[in-house]
Amino acid sequence: MLIKKTIFALLFISFALFSRDYKKYSKSEFAMGTNLAVTFFSYDGKKNANKILAECFRLAGDLEKKVSCKNATSTIYKLNSVKKGDVSDDFTLELLKNSLYYAELTDGLFDPALYNVIELWGFESGENKIPEIKEILAALKSSGYKNVAIDGKTIVLSNGASLDLGGIAKGAIIGKIAEYLKSVGLKDFLINGGGDIVVGGLYAGQRKWRIAIANPFNQNETVGMVELTDCSVVTSGDYERYFISEDGIRYHHIIDPRTGTPANNGVHSATVIADSPVKADALSTALFVAGVKEGLELIKKTTGVKTIFISGNKEDFKLDYSDNISHTIRDGKYYFEVKE
Repeated sequence: MLIKKTIFALLFISFALFSRDYKKYSKSEFAMGTNLAVTFFSYDGKKNANKILAECFRLAGDLEKKVSCKNATSTIYKLNSVKKGDVSDDFTLELLKNSLYYAELTDGLFDPALYNVIELWGFESGENKIPEIKEILAALKSSGYKNVAIDGKTIVLSNGASLDLGGIAKGAIIGKIAEYLKSVGLKDFLINGGGDIVVGGLYAGQRKWRIAIANPFNQNETVGMVELTDCSVVTSGDYERYFISEDGIRYHHIIDPRTGTPANNGVHSATVIADSPVKADALSTALFVAGVKEGLELIKKTTGVKTIFISGNKEDFKLDYSDNISHTIRDGKYYFEVKE
């Protein structure tokens, strides 16, 4: 009789556990200058899920305020104004250290101190202007990561340099959101901050997350798909923020630190898959600027990084990817496979 009761109790507990719905919860709103979407699966019900989602967006807002170069209360804005100061919060200090690390790793193809050059083009303000060559050359002289020094918690900006962490901040922020989700016991989630993506676990606890690779020539279409788990994927492309001049020339927002002008090497998008959203964010920018040949050499300096380049034109685009990626074609779409 005791055995029967024990078995019944175990069956009851199992039924109670597995009869609860493992539901998907999502929220999307404007944050970090783009659309931020958070999705996760949970047994805990809508009320608790809404609290968690609200905390994700509160966290994003708070962290963005710390590192925005446009917010007058941010640490970065203040550093740009006075050129020297102590950084009191760990998030901003860590982000600055990571920014310099990836700037050095990429020989400046990713550069967190290009504010003076970026401002000339007016992408942030919406002015969308083409600077004079002399303006670009002058801005380049007062730009560059080599003008940034970190000594403990003290940051010094030399030669009039100013910081713009837009090429790495989103990755850092969504990384912190992922840490928060894990801290409250969630393992199956996806965070998408305007193309900066972190995935954890599995979709509905059953299969890998399916991430679409956008067609840079038609944003309503995809080139293909890759299935991923527990990693980050970031795409830098010329197709989201750009303007066309009166003479029909297209200017996008990803600036080549070597020239002070939009990168122009035939690449339209560079997708990076990595174990860290900060790494993926910084390297996707650097690889887009580098181009295919130099970019494929660059990632050999790192570990666990995969990349996909799309170049060419709408009628005849070309795919290049690192040795740790393969693909098959089904129904005209590329299905990429990541090699571990």
